[in-house]
Amino acid sequence: FDDASGDVAIGDLDGAVEKYRRCVQLDANFFDGWHALGMALMKLGRFEEAIEAGRRAVELRPNDQIGWTSLSLFYNRAGNIMEA
Repeated sequence: FDDASGDVAIGDLDGAVEKYRRCVQLDANFFDGWHALGMALMKLGRFEEAIEAGRRAVELRPNDQIGWTSLSLFYNRAGNIMEA
């Protein structure tokens, strides 16, 4: 996870996505991994994939405001204002 976050910091979003995906494959209940994966995917313009990751994050923590705010942002960026 830390290596993926380092990739984000240096602008290697593709590398970060690959590493975040490995994190959530190893632990499907890792909220921070799903959330970070969604953010990296959004930055790459891969909005539908970001939405999927965001949905998984809020399923894991349904009362987490950051998760819901990020999911709303993903929908907004995808042009789906009604869902946002």
